[in-house]
Amino acid sequence: MARAKGEHYERNKTLRESVGKNNPSEYTDIAFNLGDTFKWTEEIALQVENDLKPFMGKIQSAAVAKIKANSVRSGALARSIKTKFVKKYDKETHRVWAGVGVDKNHVETYNGKRVRPIKYAHFIEQGFTHQPDGTKIEDKPFLAPAVRLVGGKEKAQSIVTNAIQKAIGKAI
Repeated sequence: MARAKGEHYERNKTLRESVGKNNPSEYTDIAFNLGDTFKWTEEIALQVENDLKPFMGKIQSAAVAKIKANSVRSGALARSIKTKFVKKYDKETHRVWAGVGVDKNHVETYNGKRVRPIKYAHFIEQGFTHQPDGTKIEDKPFLAPAVRLVGGKEKAQSIVTNAIQKAIGKAI
């Protein structure tokens, strides 16, 4: 069963736009990125991280709950959902990246076999077509609905804005 050319790309593009700007780096390709183009002082970066931790924790909890609500075989995917904060400092810029996603280093053993959730999380999130017989395996999104449930990118941006204002207020 042939799929229309570009269908997969358009579907993934829609998913990326609904979750936020993707950061396909070391953590996961379905991470929630708050943007890394702002120039911040170290104090502002720390304030942003501290204010974002509860918000990112809510996204993590909602994603785990969504995974557990769907059929779960080993539970490894739910246990692999993590939050990550990366602060990068150089001479002129201070950048903060916050993400919720599947930990690439998480490995478990299930029925004597090694299970790495990073290898299959995107299939569960986005669905796929089984190649031998063309059976469509429906998606069971867990990360995108979790982000929307707690307020989405707009809520994250307001938290970042308030944290910056709070840090500047302390400095004055």
